[in-house]
Amino acid sequence: MSTGFLFVTAPSADYKAVNALLHELQNWEYNDGESEFRLITTKNAYDFEPPAGTHVLEGTLPKLDGTFTNAWAGSSLKDVEDFCLDIVHNSSPSDDSPWLFVVVDSAGFEARTGIVVERATADADEDFKLLDSFVKMRVPWDEVQITWCNLSIANSDFDEMGERRETKANGDGGGEANVEDEGDGWYDYHTLGADLSDENANRKKKAFQRLKDDGLI
Repeated sequence: MSTGFLFVTAPSADYKAVNALLHELQNWEYNDGESEFRLITTKNAYDFEPPAGTHVLEGTLPKLDGTFTNAWAGSSLKDVEDFCLDIVHNSSPSDDSPWLFVVVDSAGFEARTGIVVERATADADEDFKLLDSFVKMRVPWDEVQITWCNLSIANSDFDEMGERRETKANGDGGGEANVEDEGDGWYDYHTLGADLSDENANRKKKAFQRLKDDGLI
């Protein structure tokens, strides 16, 4: 399976806040807490290419420390979308291309939600065509991983997971990424609730406490 691109645009998110996010986004139900998201902290695409001799972009574990820096702090959602489009247009097709990614802004840290973003396609009654625009929806942290996974393997799509908003022209989408223009590719997510076994929920809780004891959260 591909590795998801994760962007944090909240200006005030320090390493402890981001570690808490990374902990929540790990795959606790099936992959023993494995990270399936790569935290992108640079605007230089060459800095996050897969290691030489591999085709795998490694996920980021919640082990960030005080040296953490983030070039995306304060960026808008459109900034991230434009960056990902540039990568898609200027690289060979790959499962690790950012046609599907997650953004967490200031509102996302307050409400514990992530913006799941996917490159839009033409209508079903037309020939399949990728568009230079995106669809997006806010998803609770504890459902981001399974939502991203289902989209990544085409097990589900936005129309099955949410309801598209009516289009309204208000605003230009600028500013920090918590600005949501009505209809600008936005869907309202139909939450299904987190589904962790008691055993895995307990394992997740213990891992969180270890990070807290180590001063990483």
